[in-house]
Amino acid sequence: MRKLFFLLCLVALNESFAQTKPALVYSTDVNTVGDASIIISIIPEKLESKIASINDGVSFKIRNGNEDLVASLPDGDKKVSHSRTSIKLRLTNLTTDQLRELQTGLGSSVLIFSKDLEIELEDETVLTYTQEEIATSSEGNLLFSEEQRQNYIEASGGDYAFMKNRMEFGVIPKSESDDNEYNFMIDFAYRKAYNFINGNKAYFTTEGVLSTNKNDSLNIVKIFPLSYRLTSTSNKSETVIETGIEGNQDFDYWRISANLEYRLIFQNLVDLTGGSNRLRLKPVVTAGLKIYSEQDNERPDDIESNETSGQVFGKIYYVIPVFDSFTIVADAMGFYDLNDSVNPEEEFKFNYRISFGYEVEGKGFQALITYRNGATEVNYQTDELISFGIFAQLSK
Repeated sequence: MRKLFFLLCLVALNESFAQTKPALVYSTDVNTVGDASIIISIIPEKLESKIASINDGVSFKIRNGNEDLVASLPDGDKKVSHSRTSIKLRLTNLTTDQLRELQTGLGSSVLIFSKDLEIELEDETVLTYTQEEIATSSEGNLLFSEEQRQNYIEASGGDYAFMKNRMEFGVIPKSESDDNEYNFMIDFAYRKAYNFINGNKAYFTTEGVLSTNKNDSLNIVKIFPLSYRLTSTSNKSETVIETGIEGNQDFDYWRISANLEYRLIFQNLVDLTGGSNRLRLKPVVTAGLKIYSEQDNERPDDIESNETSGQVFGKIYYVIPVFDSFTIVADAMGFYDLNDSVNPEEEFKFNYRISFGYEVEGKGFQALITYRNGATEVNYQTDELISFGIFAQLSK
């Protein structure tokens, strides 16, 4: 009889503790300081002590029906941590498709943890929430608004960063190089937002082509510490003013530049996916005016005369997925320099790059062959070459 009474007391105590265990509240925020991230907070209500630690090895899924909305994110981009008052689920490096899926699907999703969640408080109390409790309490309480999606995009550099941020590593064969040696090269473009005056967003932007042959005529680099959006009328277009420096790889030629650019995202012009489920980035078209002041130049007959002048230009960048795994990348520019010393022929000049790639499944990059031709818009040197390498979108 005593044993039965003791067991009943234990059951009653357990039920009492289960009833008094803090309920879980959920919120979603976008971190815009540093690297952009989405943070889902799990907040135990009315804690009598602060959170000291949680159990190791906890991972999660965001299940919408039979689909995990973050299945394609690497483990390093979906982390579990804690603050003194909540559990934090942090998502980083999301693609445009993943952002849209979260915005449309998170409200009807549930959190699936890989194990029960154990929260140790500073007073040494341990709260245990089972996988079932987390799934049940999260259902209908996870939200990610259109405004939050836009905030994430802006913190990542805007729609144009998602279209154009890229990195290509390549090898230039002996037959294609200027020095008859194998050379390694990198072709990159990157744009990152930061807080400017009165909380307004500005951007750091850089792009260029560098190689182990520093004298290659196609090698250039552009660095613009300040790129500022003058208009923000829609997500389809923007007007930007930016200032910085441009030069060849070893800066035998370099200049200070200021650009005024109008950029427009067009609707997709072609669909070569054949019905395959591929991310289709839209073409980005740019028209602009450049004012520059040369600091050093390479013109043999005019090396002591650095010019201050202008240039008008237009550009297009388009990533075209083909069937399940292939991709075409087209990048072209035309420009006209207004200075007779710099452009004595008084003619438009062009350069373009065409890449044919094969997507390596599950690796986030593509193996590709690239053909480049034309005059660079920085030092006006003309050349052509073929390179072999790998290509990755930095923000997709």
